[in-house]
Amino acid sequence: MTNTKVLELHNVLSGLKGLKGIKFNYCISKNLAILETEIQSIQSTLKSSDNYKIFDEKRIELCKKYAKKDSNDQPVKIIDPETKQERYEIGDQLGFDTEYALLKEENKEIVTEREKQLSDFNEFLGKESTITLYKIKLEDVSEDITTEQMVGIYPLIEE
Repeated sequence: MTNTKVLELHNVLSGLKGLKGIKFNYCISKNLAILETEIQSIQSTLKSSDNYKIFDEKRIELCKKYAKKDSNDQPVKIIDPETKQERYEIGDQLGFDTEYALLKEENKEIVTEREKQLSDFNEFLGKESTITLYKIKLEDVSEDITTEQMVGIYPLIEE
């Protein structure tokens, strides 16, 4: 199981709370405990350096500066259709791009370090995890489980 699948399995298991069955819930709880430690380790590798956080604060200030403004002169935020995350709607793209390029150039080493960190992280996500999960017998799986949930926990099923 890759580290990406570990993250996905954690999300699936977190959504299974409340299904019936003592043995089933024990398996879910035990695996969540195992995965929590692994998730914390994975997430810690993605933590930004203090220098990058300062750079990012400056980037956000540029976003606010060049964002479209609402009727109260506040920067407009939108949901990015690709990432599904909130971001500022840039009104003066050329101005932003110009000033952002300068900011990146001034902080070239910090940006390069962060890009390498993200690249290493993405490579790590594709590697096999060494965790050992607690298995559950098929007959102990909750009868209330949906097909989608069953697909999500398939690596835990012992037939």
